[in-house]
Amino acid sequence: MVALAKLAEYRDNDTGRHLDRVTRFCLVLAEALRERDAYRKLIDAQFLYNLERSVPLHDIGKVAIPDEILLFPGRLNDEQMAVMRTHTDTGANTIQALIARAPGVSFLEMATDIARYHHERYDGKGYPTGLKAEAIPLAARITAVADVYDALTTRRVYKEAFSHAKAVEIIREGSGTQFDPAVVEAFLNRQATFAKLAETMADEQPPRTHVGAEPVLAAD
Repeated sequence: MVALAKLAEYRDNDTGRHLDRVTRFCLVLAEALRERDAYRKLIDAQFLYNLERSVPLHDIGKVAIPDEILLFPGRLNDEQMAVMRTHTDTGANTIQALIARAPGVSFLEMATDIARYHHERYDGKGYPTGLKAEAIPLAARITAVADVYDALTTRRVYKEAFSHAKAVEIIREGSGTQFDPAVVEAFLNRQATFAKLAETMADEQPPRTHVGAEPVLAAD
């Protein structure tokens, strides 16, 4: 399963240890949420077990995105973005095909939810289906924050890395609109841990930003 997930990562040589970092970030957020009464029963040992194995598959659908879009050094236009957004359904459908051949593998159900819904927004303006608030699976709401933090704080072909402080500011501002406020609160409570992990798990050779690339947040 890890090898399968790495296929998407290897196609985009800018992502480095993206999957490893996002997985760790998600576990930090889940552990923080687990301290709250509202989440203590939801986030049990099985949830954490499944989360650790599911998150690396969140972008597996990118294997189907053409290079000229996946590696485009700038802001995507509407047509390109529409193609990029198909990676959520492609990834979820791929994992569902695995479920059909490997029934009883519990983490694959969560992996399907994460792959399909980690770009949904808390206000219902995300994709691919426009789910809103708690209708978005909890694991996907957790992954959304972790994924955006990593996208913000790492260099990509289309942008320079933002500072940890800037990433915190952006995520805080997205509370209740892009992100689940409870997950944002958990992030803010553990932001020092995020900063440390981002430093210790940084890519060994950061990619060079393409000349003329706009400093924008990608459709990761």
